[in-house]
Amino acid sequence: MTTKSDLEAKALAWKESGQESRALLSGWSFLGAYCWQWSTGAKHEGISADLQEYLQACFQQNGGSDGWDTLLRQRDACDRCGETYRVENLSICTRCNSSYCYRCAPIGGLSANGNRACGCGGEVVG
Repeated sequence: MTTKSDLEAKALAWKESGQESRALLSGWSFLGAYCWQWSTGAKHEGISADLQEYLQACFQQNGGSDGWDTLLRQRDACDRCGETYRVENLSICTRCNSSYCYRCAPIGGLSANGNRACGCGGEVVG
């Protein structure tokens, strides 16, 4: 399953649930999904109107612009080398939520849509 198909399925489930807030993403899952929408893969595959609406609802649920800025200013460690960085300087896998610094991000392997590939089969974005 690709990141796009996974996110489209979550958007559909959210819509079918009557747009219940418990179906929205938060934390690292939100970060990966929200970053994915600006990735090479999203540009290649496109994003449906339902997915755009879903990601916007996730954004609002996570505090909007203020929440986004707060999330990006937090510090976290690269899952490979352990060095800490501001979250805005890390890349994240859309499937396993592993975070990578600029030195440790997977190099060479690409998913079918052009995003960097993680060993778990997810896409590394951000």
